[in-house]
Amino acid sequence: MPAFKGWMPDKSLEYLEGIDEEYTCREPRAIAARVKAIAEEHDDWRRNKCLNLNPSENAISPGARRLLDTDLATRVTEGFVGDKEYPPAPMNRYIDEIEGIIIHLVKKLFHCDYVEWRTLSSSMANSLVYFALSKSGDTIMSQSDRGGGNDSYRPNGPPLLRGSKSPTSPTPPSSTSTTMP
Repeated sequence: MPAFKGWMPDKSLEYLEGIDEEYTCREPRAIAARVKAIAEEHDDWRRNKCLNLNPSENAISPGARRLLDTDLATRVTEGFVGDKEYPPAPMNRYIDEIEGIIIHLVKKLFHCDYVEWRTLSSSMANSLVYFALSKSGDTIMSQSDRGGGNDSYRPNGPPLLRGSKSPTSPTPPSSTSTTMP
C-alpha cells in the first residue's frame, strides 16, 4: 500500500493489507458470495442484535425495502410534483404519481393541508441552515439546475419558506457537458 502511505491512517493500511491477503487468491464468484454473506450478517445484526438510534439509518418496512430494488431508487428529480424541472418530461410520470400518492396519504392520515414530502437528508436539512443563518428578505445566491444546483437551495425550496430572495447564478452553456482528458 505504498501509494496510500501518508494519506491513509496506518490502521487503515494494515486493514487493507489483510483484505489483500485474504482475497488475492479467491475466485470472483467466491468474493461475490462473501459480499452477499457480509450483507446478510449485517442485516441480521442491525435487525436483531442492536438498537439503532440514528434516524437516517432506521429500519424500513419490507415493502419499502422491495422498492429500493427498483430503478426508481436511484433516480434524481428536481421540482414539484407534476411540474418537475429535472429531468424533462415525460421521465417523471412514475415518480410524480408516487409522490402524489404519498402526499395524498399523508394528508389523509394526519388530517393536514400541506405535506413536505422531500427527503430529510437534503431539503429539510438545508431548511435548518436557512432558518438559522438568514432572515426573511435576505438574498441567497443559488446554482441553476444546469449548473449542478439542487432544489433544496433554489428559489422554490427552503428559501421560499424563509421568505428569502434566491436568484440563480448565471450558467454558461458549456457547463452541461464535461470533457474528460
